[in-house]
Amino acid sequence: MQHCNASFIVQNEAEAFFDWTPVKGQAGSYDITFTASDGTLKTSQTARIIVYSSAEDSDGDGMPDSCEMQYFGNLERDGRSDFDNDGISDLEECLLGSDPSLKIPDIVINEADIQVTENN
Repeated sequence: MQHCNASFIVQNEAEAFFDWTPVKGQAGSYDITFTASDGTLKTSQTARIIVYSSAEDSDGDGMPDSCEMQYFGNLERDGRSDFDNDGISDLEECLLGSDPSLKIPDIVINEADIQVTENN
């Protein structure tokens, strides 16, 4: 993402910072993969950054206007809270396509229901 004025600054062996301020025209979904290695072992983690255009989020709170209007009828929700108290933020629920105003029922998974497959 260097072409987007992004930077990744290594502070020390245990800390680094990713910094990017999107500008107009960069709305979209970006997958960023971070890799850490000590020379012998290596691990990676991918994070998804979603940038909304100002047309999708007119109040600039990170929550799409369409979601706020559909489920709450106004633009007063900022996505950080959990209206239905189910442990998932309003924004996360909107991004997952679920209704942030209705509690998702608890799902119980038994060990017998779990299947492990190996990816090669």
